[in-house]
Amino acid sequence: MMFKSFCRALLLVIVPLTVSGTVQADWELSNEESTLSFVTIKADNVAEVHTFDRIAGSLSEEGALQVVIELISVNTLIPIRNERMQNLLFETGMFPQATVTGNIDMTMLASLAPGSSTALTAQFNLNLHAQSNILPAELTVTRLAD
Repeated sequence: MMFKSFCRALLLVIVPLTVSGTVQADWELSNEESTLSFVTIKADNVAEVHTFDRIAGSLSEEGALQVVIELISVNTLIPIRNERMQNLLFETGMFPQATVTGNIDMTMLASLAPGSSTALTAQFNLNLHAQSNILPAELTVTRLAD
């Protein structure tokens, strides 16, 4: 039940990626310049945005995307809530990571100039608590360098 609630709450991924080498090389997610956010709803009408402080990821030249989320890095801006989410929602002792996998159309990204961004919507597979669910995600991809 918690897994499905979390999946429905996952709303926005902003992923600046930096290319290593040439346009045909793999891209790497920049943790310092990326944000993975999700929203929880309490009392039926109070929405709260939360983030994860540690994420890693890559995008292959074929367009295969993988993002690893360190669940213990959940950040709600309230320490006791962070601890409760880690222990009760995510059960980080048994499930320390979640992964997001999917495919991106690389033709669009190949023409992206350094310093420019593009928005896209794609379907991704979220693996959390050893369960998988297909979700839509809105991304902003920024090419940081050559």
